[in-house]
Amino acid sequence: MDICIKDECTGCTACYNTCPHSAISFKEDDRGFLYPCIDETRCVDCGLCRKVCPNNTPVSRSEEQEAFVATAKSIEEQRTSTSGGMASVLSRYIIRQGGIVYGCTGEECTNIHHVRISSEDEISRIKGSKYVQSNLGLCFGAIKKDLQQGITVLFVGTPCQCAGLRSYLQKDYDNLYVVDFVCHGVPSQKILGDAIRYNVKSDNLNGIEVQFRYRKGDNERSVYGLRLIKDDGVVYQKDWPENDYITGFLRGVFYRESCYSCKYATPKRISDITLGDFWDMKKERSISKDALGLSSVICNTEKGKIIIGDIDDMLNAESITIDSLIQCNRQMRAPFPQPTSYALFNSTYITRGYLNASHKILKGEMKKTKKSIWISRITSQIKKYFPFLRR
Repeated sequence: MDICIKDECTGCTACYNTCPHSAISFKEDDRGFLYPCIDETRCVDCGLCRKVCPNNTPVSRSEEQEAFVATAKSIEEQRTSTSGGMASVLSRYIIRQGGIVYGCTGEECTNIHHVRISSEDEISRIKGSKYVQSNLGLCFGAIKKDLQQGITVLFVGTPCQCAGLRSYLQKDYDNLYVVDFVCHGVPSQKILGDAIRYNVKSDNLNGIEVQFRYRKGDNERSVYGLRLIKDDGVVYQKDWPENDYITGFLRGVFYRESCYSCKYATPKRISDITLGDFWDMKKERSISKDALGLSSVICNTEKGKIIIGDIDDMLNAESITIDSLIQCNRQMRAPFPQPTSYALFNSTYITRGYLNASHKILKGEMKKTKKSIWISRITSQIKKYFPFLRR
């Protein structure tokens, strides 16, 4: 018995957290993506899993209300974040109010998962972008328990994870704040683990932290790449487009099947606040001058507007039209299109492993990316010296 159509399943865990008979577990498919599996000996066919699945019972959405370009006032907050540090600022505020934050950690590269944090010292655990699907486990049940005890909770996750939480809870709570981010799509933990083993030439990945965005250079700009850290030392680092995994991610080669038909890649959001990167390469905005990075912030609910107002003294913000943010974020308009290399990568990966799939497909994608960057730079230089070509 399927809970929903398999290709639509996002792995949000709403069904897993809901089942009162522990009849649901998650099993990996050939590419490492987790899907619910029902133990028929425990199942009493109560239908709760199908009812709570957001694919079967769509979650209500909010119309966007206000939008900002923002960055943390604290330079250290910016420096240790991948864009403007907005998720960290929100987390810090909630914890100072005595609340709890649930977010994703990359401190164990073979187990990217959501954790519950309750102190400012722990915020570093959930900083940074994670370009892989996070394991939520039994988070939703823990969140519900916190909420029922009157504890303020901030949950930060992908749009589909936020939809799963909303559907699981079945109602809104005044003490719950839900934050999603503009999402491209998610690879599996298995693909990431295989990619790391391939790059470090080792099967021993214990104690290795993974980062997909980090700051480097005199201007401390945030770059895409794959950086592995152990005992506070960098054991591997390759920037995009020199690394196969990050190139495959940005090219959309190995996302979960549901990502290519994502129901949440739309201006109508599930969350109270939607966060994303904001690129101001020409420093046209006043707050760009001294900022290491900028975030786009969209308040989707009145609750979202209120909390952004509450943290006003912790950030620099500038109003922007919502339409302009939507136009510069493709994933707020439509899902990431499935690339032509998708089927070949997956068939090769399943039958011959990551090494062969990387050499056969990802090396080609890296070459395409480098060529595209080279052409873009040449074109930019030509237009710089021949202004009449800019039209």
